[in-house]
Amino acid sequence: MKIGSSLPFDFSGNFYIEILNKKEIVLTGFFEIIELDKSVLKTNCGEHVIIFYGNDIELSCYSSDGFKIKGDIKKIEFE
Repeated sequence: MKIGSSLPFDFSGNFYIEILNKKEIVLTGFFEIIELDKSVLKTNCGEHVIIFYGNDIELSCYSSDGFKIKGDIKKIEFE
């Protein structure tokens, strides 16, 4: 997935990813955080696992509706 896109990306019916820029991504829907450190955020959204790689990754907001990731995001993988 290209980082820096300002268009929302709907990959599945149970979650929604909006890439604001290379430094902010908003995830809405069902998510379970599997792993989080400064270089990796791994989350399970039910059907898929999404992995964000970068530098200084952190959650800036977290609620039952979703969360916002901040940091220098380099790569996103879907499993």
